[in-house]
Amino acid sequence: MSSIGWVPGLHAPESLERAIGDALRSVERADAVSRLWSRDATLWSDDPTEISNRLGWLDTMGPMAERLNEVAAVRDTLARGHCRDVVLLGMGGSSLAAEVFANAAGRVGEGARLIVLDSSSPNRIRRVESELDFARTHVLVASKSGSTIEVATLLARFRQSMAEAVGGGWAGHFTAITDSGSPLENRAREEGFAHVLTNPPDVGGRYSAMTLFGLVPWAVLGQDPRALLSGACAMAAACRKEIPAAENPGALLGAVMGGAALAGRDKLTLRFPRALESLGAWIEQLVAESTGKDGRGILPVTGEPPESVATGEDRMVVELVAPGEEAPLAEGETVFRIPLAGACDIGGEMFRWEFATAVAGFVLGVHPFDQPDVQATKRATGEILRVIESGESPPSVEESDAMDVLATLTRGDAVALTVFGDPVEPVERAMAELRAAISARWGVATTLGFGPRFLHSTGQLHKGGPDSTVVVQFLAEEDNLPIPEKSWGFGDLLAAQASGDLSALRAAGRRAVRSAGSGCVADQARALAERIAG
Repeated sequence: MSSIGWVPGLHAPESLERAIGDALRSVERADAVSRLWSRDATLWSDDPTEISNRLGWLDTMGPMAERLNEVAAVRDTLARGHCRDVVLLGMGGSSLAAEVFANAAGRVGEGARLIVLDSSSPNRIRRVESELDFARTHVLVASKSGSTIEVATLLARFRQSMAEAVGGGWAGHFTAITDSGSPLENRAREEGFAHVLTNPPDVGGRYSAMTLFGLVPWAVLGQDPRALLSGACAMAAACRKEIPAAENPGALLGAVMGGAALAGRDKLTLRFPRALESLGAWIEQLVAESTGKDGRGILPVTGEPPESVATGEDRMVVELVAPGEEAPLAEGETVFRIPLAGACDIGGEMFRWEFATAVAGFVLGVHPFDQPDVQATKRATGEILRVIESGESPPSVEESDAMDVLATLTRGDAVALTVFGDPVEPVERAMAELRAAISARWGVATTLGFGPRFLHSTGQLHKGGPDSTVVVQFLAEEDNLPIPEKSWGFGDLLAAQASGDLSALRAAGRRAVRSAGSGCVADQARALAERIAG
């Protein structure tokens, strides 16, 4: 292992040094950085569909700075209403940045508590509702269209709950963040929402952190949106086209990610300082959904248990290192270390990773701005719900012994544990135990995703990426919860999404199983961990 001078912070075998060097040279030869800034769609594809209209994130910070009065107006509404809680109803890119901000930056001064609700779990929805004083609650509905099934059903639920709690003025407790001309914009204006904010149409969901989808949640926490934009602007300047790829922080990270993946190190293992730990889930969606297609892709690995090791030949560890927190390198690990200049800069890091993901897509030869396989689960889920609407019972799903599919694991594989249920701490703890047991026995990387959130994230890679991920699904048994104007409830939706995803995975020829077992999800996970440990 060595640290090579031309890529500071890279500690890698010579073979990987060469692969990353090749990736950097390909970026330079193709003039990829300059073409990215000039929005040249042919950098990734001959077909500009979902590229030419998805690159607004490159310089959205300037236009957004001119709209901070709209953001301030939302904060003023919260102050006048003595708002204590803000509930954000969203999914995928429209909610993950807000989740990062709530966990990493947190509430300051007169800011409200921000609760991100991106779940179909009846238990999770009930838990959130039970914590609220609706008279002192404001609801952010964040969706490019508003027609996403999770957002549409959550909006129907909260519209009814708010009307029951406060009466005819319920609409004054709602703000919509959406695209211009979307069904959500039209409905929000018709119903008299307090604010209707339209986002730039040329920014895709997972690249939208520096737009109103990120700025409004940041501001309601009491944070200064100018600081967030300033960090992103500084990183954008560092990534400008005049800077050679090897010295360009975004292009360099993209070349490391893409070059490592081409060399077989496609398990991108993320290690961040405590203040930025929650950034992992946002990066997970950005990288997995952008690169996981055409049989290729990069699998981000976040939140691994401390017992897990990352020394496999399929691993590439990326560490963000805060001043004074640099730990000794673990023997045998391949690591790219990124030093942070000082206080953790969320805006700057988000832009770095967006830029890097676009460059990694070029290196891998994939289109980083679409998500073709996400639709497969949506279609399968819709078919199941239509069966329920017809009055028939949904098709049953065969539950199997997870050990049978785990026995197929070979070097270079990974295991994705997917849980459709309430992401409560006992379940997360049991899943950590299961991840540790799998890693100890087979030496493979593991990930954990809660549905339906992961369907808009790693779900794309599970179906469209390399056939190297074994999926073990868990479905919680939860009491149903009604959805206004629907013949099915949230429990039905959650189960349909689980079955729909399993159907889509199997249709794609992937190794996927729903775990058979009795008891709650946590008990099932612990029982499986004990069997694995032997």
